[in-house]
Amino acid sequence: MGYSHYFNQKANLDEQEWINVCSGFSKIIATSTAPLGDITMTESYIAINGQCETFYISKDIEASPYDKELDGMGFCKTRQAPYDEVVTACLIYLYYEVPTKFDISSDGGWAHWLTGRELYTRAFGVTPENILERGKTNVSVSN
Repeated sequence: MGYSHYFNQKANLDEQEWINVCSGFSKIIATSTAPLGDITMTESYIAINGQCETFYISKDIEASPYDKELDGMGFCKTRQAPYDEVVTACLIYLYYEVPTKFDISSDGGWAHWLTGRELYTRAFGVTPENILERGKTNVSVSN
């Protein structure tokens, strides 16, 4: 049995959104002390290799490495390995930075995201609300 996070990309990101996402993810990665493998950031995708599955986000739904029949649905099994804090902090960032572009869910609850929430707070100086609850208001943060 695994522990996974799910992110349904509903629309492509525009140039400025992509620049912001790359910048935000870079800040999260630089702030984290979790051991990470290869990290790739290009004009079309970000891949963060941890101790389990690679966390992958693409600018365009069509560029996703996932099965095209999944129509933008992405997932990352972390098994709660140390890099889970980076994955969850990045998902929190997506929720706030591009709120209409992704639906985010997880096998774990908000309590399981504690290290990711703490990392997000260290990186941006903002304590995130529970993004796993439906109906929360999204607020953008500045880089």
